[in-house]
Amino acid sequence: MEDLYTRQEVADLLKVHVRTIDRMLNREEIPTIQLGNKIIRIPESSLKTMTKSKTMSGDAHKDLLEKVYRR
Repeated sequence: MEDLYTRQEVADLLKVHVRTIDRMLNREEIPTIQLGNKIIRIPESSLKTMTKSKTMSGDAHKDLLEKVYRR
């Protein structure tokens, strides 16, 4: 089973504010898994997909690649 991340964990990985992640989620840029009415998690595969997109800046992209693929 793949790892699931909270919004805050993804924000920490990307070195952005959690509101930035919320905006990305609202624009459906990050696929999520719904675990209840208000509980969502972001699967590791979504982060790997993000690393392949061109929407991330250099340092955030490099850091995310290192953290996600280190597992």
